[in-house]
Amino acid sequence: LEDALEDALEDALEDAEDDQRLLGEHHDHRHLQTSLPTYPIGDFAPLSCNDNLAASDCSSNVLSSLLGTASDPITIPCGACYTYDLPSTTNNIIGGLNIVGKLYIPPNYKSALHTPYVFVQGQLTMSDTNP
Repeated sequence: LEDALEDALEDALEDAEDDQRLLGEHHDHRHLQTSLPTYPIGDFAPLSCNDNLAASDCSSNVLSSLLGTASDPITIPCGACYTYDLPSTTNNIIGGLNIVGKLYIPPNYKSALHTPYVFVQGQLTMSDTNP
């Protein structure tokens, strides 16, 4: 199995190098830059534990209730909806954000969040109505 995975990774890297050569000067630098391609990961499907999120009341859970120390990662649990409520007047630092359930950021909410990663396995909802 290890040899098969190693071969698949080598093939994917070779394909990515070929794609880079084909893109040449037309490469758009606004896209995520990574040394490994993401297309061999596979298909994604909604998590079954989130089936009832549409009916969830996000206002009953707030993100600040999950905060620990600045180095602690935060996980939004599967099947749960949390509202982003971190203040705009504070330097909000967390050790990572893993959204397995749903994180709802109210429209036009302003706040800065510093984190080494954000994984969205569930749902992230945010919008801005300002022009």
